[in-house]
Amino acid sequence: MWITRRQLIIWGEDQTCWCTLTAYSFVLCALTVHMRIAIIIDSLIRGGAERQALYSARELCRRGCDVEVVYYYDEPNGYDKALAGGAKFTFIPKNGTYLRFFLRLRQYLKQGRFDIVHAYKSIACIYGCMAGVLAGVPVVFAGYREQYKLRGFPKLGHRMINKHITGWIVNSQAIGATLTKSLGVAPERIFLVYNGIEPGAFRAGVTAAQARQKLGLPHEAGVVSIIGRLRPEKNHAMFLKVAARVSSERADARFLIIGDGPMEGQLRELAASLGIQDVVYFLGIRNDIADLLAATDVCVVTSPREGLANSLIEAMCAGVPIISTDYRGVDEVLTDNVEGLVVSRDNTQSMADKIVYLLSDGAMREKYGEAGMKRVEKQFSMEAMGENLLRIYKKGIEESRSEKCSSRLDTLEYALQRTRTCGMNYLSCMKDARICAAFVA
Repeated sequence: MWITRRQLIIWGEDQTCWCTLTAYSFVLCALTVHMRIAIIIDSLIRGGAERQALYSARELCRRGCDVEVVYYYDEPNGYDKALAGGAKFTFIPKNGTYLRFFLRLRQYLKQGRFDIVHAYKSIACIYGCMAGVLAGVPVVFAGYREQYKLRGFPKLGHRMINKHITGWIVNSQAIGATLTKSLGVAPERIFLVYNGIEPGAFRAGVTAAQARQKLGLPHEAGVVSIIGRLRPEKNHAMFLKVAARVSSERADARFLIIGDGPMEGQLRELAASLGIQDVVYFLGIRNDIADLLAATDVCVVTSPREGLANSLIEAMCAGVPIISTDYRGVDEVLTDNVEGLVVSRDNTQSMADKIVYLLSDGAMREKYGEAGMKRVEKQFSMEAMGENLLRIYKKGIEESRSEKCSSRLDTLEYALQRTRTCGMNYLSCMKDARICAAFVA
């Protein structure tokens, strides 16, 4: 039972009104404390999830939250911490045994008296969420950003944390569906927050001709790019096979592979075996993505499965038309023949044909590019991401406190009944009010 205005008015008719109001005010203060948030991620390496974690920290800071980014791998060439605005950074090295690291993380979260823990990425979710739960953090969210396909220990860990956390935050509806199917997560415990993007960050300050000159590309070349870590799930092998087919029809075509990763050696060998090593550029990790997109005519996504492809949104933001595989969830970002084109997964011939078509039709590229920019501005704004996160966090806190208040209803009733019936003096009432508020908080 909650205290209502009507109850206050009734109690206010007798001599204990000030005491009752005092108890009520203490409870209100306990329910409106400032949010202290820990965002936990493995590293600050230049990846999509890492950038979104930093963007989230910044947007939450802008909304008055006290945000701390906690990470445990110190990778070179990581993101500039300035991306997170006013957030604090804490590095807890993952050295020694897994148990020792986990206990250090748990202790840090406990001492930090956080209201919310939001862990990003697969393994960081296990460490961060379990540490948060055992540290007594009232609201704990697992952030998952790819379609669920894990087995073994990671899946066991996710099943375990699912029993104890507040919920899951995903960046596409398709990911949420896979969590329900694979882990049995109830749909009402899955919250959707689309990625946020800064339009200005991917709009170059140079012309296409200047960008191509910088890369040593022919001015009239048809440039096709793919952005992402060189890992098996990104299917760069398909990109190279498509490039070989396009090159057979468009000798002026050039292909940019932006990103690094463990498969670079294999992909270079594949490019050589296909005879396209002279028209494929392995550019590695870059800080000038906007300039590279300015040099690009068509950007492609070859993944058989994705979360919410950041590279796709970035290219759309820059006005570059997209050709993507029909991975589950692509329709949340791209509508076929509106912002770009969609092909069947692993259909290299179809993708090659569509690339040749777009390279030959500048008007259609411009049409798709403009549509993509409009969709990004409408659906993937930083403002929308920040507001959605804050709304979800607040809901989690309200539900947590509601449960806590309900479990201690007897204490609340006792304190208020004493102020009303026992003829207590003011100081005694104030003491009970503080005790009541402490239990609620």
